[in-house]
Amino acid sequence: MATNTIHIGNSTAAPFLAFGDESIAADGDMVVYAYVIVRRTRLHQVEGRLRRLKRQFKIPQEVMLHCRQLMAPHQREKLGIAHLSTEDARLIIARAITLMNESYVWVKYAYCSLASFTANMGDVIQFTDNSGAVGPIAKVNPSAKALTGMLAHAAMVAFAANNPGPRAEFCEVFASEERTAVKPLFGDGPSKQADSIFGGFSDIGTPPGSTFRLDPQIAPAERHECFQLADIAAYLCANAKSKRQKYPFYEEQLSRLRFWTRSDFCPVGPDGMPLEHPAEGATPCP
Repeated sequence: MATNTIHIGNSTAAPFLAFGDESIAADGDMVVYAYVIVRRTRLHQVEGRLRRLKRQFKIPQEVMLHCRQLMAPHQREKLGIAHLSTEDARLIIARAITLMNESYVWVKYAYCSLASFTANMGDVIQFTDNSGAVGPIAKVNPSAKALTGMLAHAAMVAFAANNPGPRAEFCEVFASEERTAVKPLFGDGPSKQADSIFGGFSDIGTPPGSTFRLDPQIAPAERHECFQLADIAAYLCANAKSKRQKYPFYEEQLSRLRFWTRSDFCPVGPDGMPLEHPAEGATPCP
């Protein structure tokens, strides 16, 4: 049994900063949580390049880049950026990918089909402890927003120690505020604000007798400029990984990312499939 809790995500001395956001594909099925991870010493450089990108497209700095709004003409009009076309919005996304590549920004993301999750999990789940002893039975309450909490944890913490990219214990972690009330994924507990479930415990990859606790700092999207890149990364990944509909533009842009780690989240099914598929990643981050 784990006896030592290793708190991660709240160290102001960590060499990396991770900014997380969630997205649901246009098909309503593919759910993603993504982090963009920036070396602390490069933060001002990345923020400066992001501000220049917005100036190039005559976007006021106070207008945050949110892909759902960028891609919708009526939303662009409401934000005062009606001069942008849908092609302009796509070009902004493409240039943001170039910015991340040239600034050595790492993207870590986890994704899951809500339909597959619901089908595999069924209506109830039987818990067991590490010894295999049978525990309580809990109701399953599948929803995209509830699933983002598990994905946020999987993307940052639940990777083997030798996977590429900055490890969670070397990151100060920030999660974009999400006030939507959601029921817990398992059990009959009361609804909670969605961002309250972005943290949690994991013993995957920890030393014997230890467990990780992810403690992300929840902040409004306007507080950190890099949340804009996290929004772009999450939106891009969700639509590129859609199983119901093909989005060639997003697939192409995702393929351009140089530094990434992904996890195809998959719950345990009757056939004994593991909780998640092994993480995959690109070359190590400079």
